[in-house]
Amino acid sequence: MNLSRWVPVVLLLALALPLAAEEVFVRPPAPGPYVGLKPADFAKAKSFTADDVILAATYFYWYDSRTQMNTVYEGGRSAFRHVPAGVEDYSYKSVEWHKRNLRDMMAAGIDVVLPVYWGAVDGKPEWCFDGVKLLVQAIRELQAAGERPPKVGCFYATIQLSWGPDGPLDLRTPYGREYFYTTVRDFWAIVPPDLWAMIDGKPIMLLYAASLAGGHDQSSIEYLRTEFARDFAGRRPYIVRGDGWDVQTESRYSWGAAAFGPSVLGAAAIGPGYDDSIVPGRTPLIVDREDGAFYTRAWETLLRLPPAVRPRLVHIETWNELHEATEICETVEFGRQYIELTRKHGDMYRQGVQLPRSGPYASLREAWCEPGIDRGAALKLLPEVGDGPGEPGERGGRRCRVSLRNPYGAADLMYFALDDSFAFYESGAQFTVRVNYFDGGVGTLLLEYDSNDPRGSVADGAFKPGGSVPLAGSQRWRTATFRLADARFSNRTHGGDFRLGAVGTPLAISRVRVRRR
Repeated sequence: MNLSRWVPVVLLLALALPLAAEEVFVRPPAPGPYVGLKPADFAKAKSFTADDVILAATYFYWYDSRTQMNTVYEGGRSAFRHVPAGVEDYSYKSVEWHKRNLRDMMAAGIDVVLPVYWGAVDGKPEWCFDGVKLLVQAIRELQAAGERPPKVGCFYATIQLSWGPDGPLDLRTPYGREYFYTTVRDFWAIVPPDLWAMIDGKPIMLLYAASLAGGHDQSSIEYLRTEFARDFAGRRPYIVRGDGWDVQTESRYSWGAAAFGPSVLGAAAIGPGYDDSIVPGRTPLIVDREDGAFYTRAWETLLRLPPAVRPRLVHIETWNELHEATEICETVEFGRQYIELTRKHGDMYRQGVQLPRSGPYASLREAWCEPGIDRGAALKLLPEVGDGPGEPGERGGRRCRVSLRNPYGAADLMYFALDDSFAFYESGAQFTVRVNYFDGGVGTLLLEYDSNDPRGSVADGAFKPGGSVPLAGSQRWRTATFRLADARFSNRTHGGDFRLGAVGTPLAISRVRVRRR
């Protein structure tokens, strides 16, 4: 449907009508009793410290095999890429189902369970609250039996923020801020404070992508903190922000480790592989588990970091997201393999074990690729990054990669990732990047990279400028050299380690080489 012809009419109507008063969100009663708390209510609560290693796993509880909710697609096709053990009653309505998952988490060494909570307004969807209440009941029953189940954090999925009365909520407005806070409050109101997973007394909350909201700024977070303190005995949440949140919080992480490999930000993130081929309406993305090798490499990447610089919080993505096959829970296909791998490597991480650099490219001094023909060793082009579109081409008699117009910014971009066995979370190493580029128009060639300089750019140095070269439109192939003295290369540049850009003219690259100096 083409709406463009209606725009003038809509504008005239908007000008003719008086401005309506901004809608007010009226905070409903909390769905649980744990609100309006006093300091004494936390007398039995125990907190992690910033020095503790914490393994946290996202826990999807939206399943109900009794009604086939999220277990069967339309037409009777299974919604599970891998079949979970105990599928005969795979339901958030079952306390025994929660207890089974919690016991397996204990076996895996998981410290914190992160229910994937959407936020429920007017009690919808019902499973949002009901599943957490039954999870709490399951924890109480395990405690009564002398067991020590994981503490409860919150994975705030932000999906509810896209369902405002007029579309995605703008969290900069009074209505949006109040709506956002209320849905956060409601989760903690149904979890007893002695079950809260906290760091230095602050309950742990991971925020999913900001893009589902219509807008946000620091006031969105400050309002949440202030109101939370009023309702919960002066405590404020320990917010681990996800992708797209342009705010300051206690920490940050990146979603996508199950598909793209580990990331190391304020928190680390790892996962076992990815396969969404059964999800309707998607172009399948399949990342092979390699019989556990993909997950093992992710852990080994973290274990190669010096213990002094390791993130203390490790987010495991996921415990049981079965549509996209990112689960580490017990399944028919893999048994308890991933539970055992998590226990093994998690214990090593806690003990401060440091592995030497290893892997197929550990001994190389130079990594290279030819992005136009997808060839190279230890260095790869990342074609799937949204603001780095491009296609194979030819310029001046050479095959190359040619950028397409970046829909999100002034510079055409290409992203590159080094294999973690070649370079990962470097400290003090120096690198030289040489780029063969076609000087096809007037403009500027630039490089930005994942650095150890937190002041280097946005995102704590993940996009630090590494230099620029003028483009004169000579219609010749040329070489640019960039010297990087403080590269970190920890996959923070949208899943890669550096990006090349061109302003004023398309970017054409035939070869990129990275050499350790």
